[in-house]
Amino acid sequence: MINGLAILVFLRPFICSPAFPGTNFYYTAALIVFLLLWAIVKRPPLPEKNITLAITLFIGTLTASLLLPGPLVPATQTLSQYACGILLFLICRALPHDHADKILKTILTAGVVISVIGIYQFFFDFQNTLDYLHANRIHDPIVTQFIQQQRVFSLLITPNTLGGYLVMLLPLALFFRNKIWILPLAAAIVLTKSIGAFMTLLLIFPFYAYQRRLFNPLVFGSFAAVILTGIGITFWRSQTHTLNFNPGYSIDMRWHYWEETWALIRTNPVTGAGLGLLNLPAAHYTHNLYLQLWAETGLAGILSFLYLIISILRAAWKIMASSPDQERATALFFAAIIFLLHNMVDFTFFLPEVSLVWCVILGLACNRSARIGVSATPA
Repeated sequence: MINGLAILVFLRPFICSPAFPGTNFYYTAALIVFLLLWAIVKRPPLPEKNITLAITLFIGTLTASLLLPGPLVPATQTLSQYACGILLFLICRALPHDHADKILKTILTAGVVISVIGIYQFFFDFQNTLDYLHANRIHDPIVTQFIQQQRVFSLLITPNTLGGYLVMLLPLALFFRNKIWILPLAAAIVLTKSIGAFMTLLLIFPFYAYQRRLFNPLVFGSFAAVILTGIGITFWRSQTHTLNFNPGYSIDMRWHYWEETWALIRTNPVTGAGLGLLNLPAAHYTHNLYLQLWAETGLAGILSFLYLIISILRAAWKIMASSPDQERATALFFAAIIFLLHNMVDFTFFLPEVSLVWCVILGLACNRSARIGVSATPA
């Protein structure tokens, strides 16, 4: 069954991307069936009492939101994605050490493949995409804008989404002895020209390097190259006359989204608008996980989510501090933190092709075998 789970985890970012519209529902249904069968056969133990309580409160709050007036289909689909994430967390938390490392390698391999596709897109595929859109009379101003700006998005929906996804995987690449894994990830992050990804990396990497005692020249060279390139791209984008490409415009738009969402929260702070039912006048996403979750699920939803995340991160921190395999535990902990930080300015939490990978990372960060401590850094 571990091979089946590894395959499903590997395929998630590919078959549920914009390149294959309509596949998300079928994939989610297949994954839930697979995970339920796994849970019935393997019977993974429940986590600590506080995490179990937090999961119960969060899922209970989300389920109760289905009773609110509004269309049931988007709310049910959103609830199924949350349930899928919880199941992935519980199962990955209970995997044996060798199985957990297989999943870890699978996640990283998928990220490297997506990075290579993004690099190929930058050098060879932009014009082909434009020609395809023109030949089929497809008018997609967003995709056209990204191509004109030469910002890669690979199989994901936007360059910022790709940047956030790959930045989350960087600590996992640093866990492996063969640091060559870093290069395609770093190159693709640079080519996204995502300011949010650069800033997240700048904030987190010094703490990660201090925790890991990293003094590898390749690691620091790659980090310095990405950050310096990010600073250069930020300056270059600030000089552009194209409004949508200017970082100031991006910041202003996000601030506008946050103001609109906060206005919706003030209107209905207790129950929220309904699960998966937030729609701003100019966007479907708030570009802030915490504001959007509050606006959709109400006060109980955001509080139960914060309680759940804090409980999981506390458990992961204890493992990181005590596990003999600290390199692995540290990489997983910081990957989880990077995702949460990046979602203060983006919306990958609401994209299952990214968020379910994060749920797997959370489960591995709290993995029970790490407490026993089988130290084996992969080659």
